[in-house]
Amino acid sequence: MEFPDLKEQRDQYKHEAESRREAFRAVRVEAAGRSREEIIDLYAAELRSRGLSIPSHDILDANVDATTGNFIPLARLTGQSLTDVAKLLRGIFYPPR
Repeated sequence: MEFPDLKEQRDQYKHEAESRREAFRAVRVEAAGRSREEIIDLYAAELRSRGLSIPSHDILDANVDATTGNFIPLARLTGQSLTDVAKLLRGIFYPPR
C-alpha cells in the first residue's frame, strides 16, 4: 500500500485555494451593476476557466452574496460546517452508550 504524497497534496490544495480567491476577486470587480444570475454565470465561468469545479448551490449562492458585500450567508455556512465537525468529533470521542 502506498501513502499519498502529502506535500504534493498540500501544494495542490494551496494552488486551488489561490485560484478560487483569484476567481472571486475577478468577479467582485465585474459584479457592479449586474444581476444575481449574471454574477452566478460570471463566477461559474471564472471557476471553469481556472479548471476548478463549481461548488454546491448553497456555497455558490453564499459566494455570490459575498461578491456584493453580504458575508452573512458565507458566515452562516462556515458556522454550520464547524457545528457539523463538532458533532462528528463528539460522536467519535463520546460515543452513545
